[in-house]
Amino acid sequence: MEMNELPEGVQQKLNAYRKSVEEAYEAEFKVVDSKLSGAKTVTRDQLADLASDAVLCLAEVMRDGEKDGDRINAAKYVLDKVLGKDAVLDPDDPMADMIKKLTANKASE
Repeated sequence: MEMNELPEGVQQKLNAYRKSVEEAYEAEFKVVDSKLSGAKTVTRDQLADLASDAVLCLAEVMRDGEKDGDRINAAKYVLDKVLGKDAVLDPDDPMADMIKKLTANKASE
């Protein structure tokens, strides 16, 4: 599912969340008065734009990969990021409640 396919309210909340994460990142890591600062911002924005493609690619490998090892590695990566040692979903994250609601709605269909 792409961002533009989500309901407008969800898109707005995700954009607001992304902005707050970017502001927190900049407050923590931004190099002031440096030529690198602009380059880092542009690079981070370009990578952020590619993130949805990366997730789609990972999902494709996980579901349709020709080799069992590739599918297993993709699945392990997802589990590590969501549940395991590299978890990116913070239990206190305001988006966690929204994710629960969205997945609950899908499960009840």
